[in-house]
Amino acid sequence: MNVKNIDELLLSLEQLAAATISALAEARTVQELQLAFASYLGKGGDFTALVKLTGTLPVAERPRERLQKLGAEA
Repeated sequence: MNVKNIDELLLSLEQLAAATISALAEARTVQELQLAFASYLGKGGDFTALVKLTGTLPVAERPRERLQKLGAEA
C-alpha cells in the first residue's frame, strides 16, 4: 500500500474500514473473529500499516500539520 497525499490516505482508510466491518460481521466463530481482528487491527494489521504511512506523506499533507494550518487560519 502506498499513498501520495492525504486524500489517498483517507480513501484507503474508508476502504479499509468497510473491509474491516465486513470481515468482523461475517465472522461466525470466536476464532474467525480473532483472526479478522488481528488481520485488520492488530500490531501487524492493515490499519496499523496504514497509520504508519502518514509518516511517508509530505510534511504539509500530514494530518497534524493540516490541522495546525486550519487552526491558524481560524
